[in-house]
Amino acid sequence: MSAEVEIVDDKGSCPINPRKHYEVLEALDYLSAAPHLGELIPEGKRPKTSDKYIEYVHRKYISILENELFKVILHPDYGVRDGVKWGYFKTSSLKNIPEELLDEFCEVAASEDKVVEVNENTVNAVEDYDILVRKLVERGVKLTVGSDYHYFEQKDFPEYWVGRTQNALKTIIRNHGQKLLWIP
Repeated sequence: MSAEVEIVDDKGSCPINPRKHYEVLEALDYLSAAPHLGELIPEGKRPKTSDKYIEYVHRKYISILENELFKVILHPDYGVRDGVKWGYFKTSSLKNIPEELLDEFCEVAASEDKVVEVNENTVNAVEDYDILVRKLVERGVKLTVGSDYHYFEQKDFPEYWVGRTQNALKTIIRNHGQKLLWIP
């Protein structure tokens, strides 16, 4: 069993205090880090350029990978959807992210023995997601899948129903990652 924990800044900070939340942490098998961006960067504090935005997001992801509290990093789309919404990018594509940053992400994920989620919602929304999955597979990073279904009231969006992960699985298989599929 896991819990999705919001990461609030580029230093990998989260609201979990291991001493204060000890009993909850003991009941879980692992924690999953959610690097959401949208609501966490106040408009006045958002980076001014796309390069600074990418740098911020990359620092956040690397900090999460290096944080021993977390075993899984959820939907690592490098913030490209928010980047489009805020005008940093014209398209929601991982080609907006420098290849050396994607490589570093994958290398740190491998060296820290982390699991990376291939998310149904991200696979459908972000172009060129195969680039990231292929790099993860090449480095032997364990993969898991998720539907991005957060609560029952989301029933008005059937594309997110719990258990729907076929496109995420197809992406993993297309990139020869089925042997790396991690099921806790």
